[in-house]
Amino acid sequence: MSLRILLIDAETPLGEHIALHLREQGWRVDQASNQLDVIDRLEREAYDVAVISGPSLHNQCVEIVKILKQIPLHPEIILLIEAEQLSLAIATQQYGIFDDILVPCEMERLIKLVKHATRKHKRKLLKKWCQDQFAAAGMAELGDQESARDILKHNATRKENKNE
Repeated sequence: MSLRILLIDAETPLGEHIALHLREQGWRVDQASNQLDVIDRLEREAYDVAVISGPSLHNQCVEIVKILKQIPLHPEIILLIEAEQLSLAIATQQYGIFDDILVPCEMERLIKLVKHATRKHKRKLLKKWCQDQFAAAGMAELGDQESARDILKHNATRKENKNE
């Protein structure tokens, strides 16, 4: 299973450059250019990391972060900003984004940040899986086999959707 990244950029050369470098890592990169694209992508796919281009989407960034954060197991969010967008970084940090990074930046630095965000996301998924397993075991122990099966079935469905 490869890393899935949602790159949110208003179709700029910077976005294409970033997508190219992330794909060179062997990662799957889907692109969205606005809030509606983001919603459409999220309805069809689960992502490990979302990278938002602040320079191209300045006015939409906070709303996009809010949309992403509504997902129960939301992707970790990295915001790319320019030096004059520090107020945007502060505004999005209030919603718990993973990190922000000033552009232009070295691609190696962004790649390292994406890897770190991915590890955090995988830990979050593992924690949820363990909680569900304990809940199913508890239900089974109490004699509620149907609820236990429902929890395990839900986990299996979520895993199948993530592997597609």
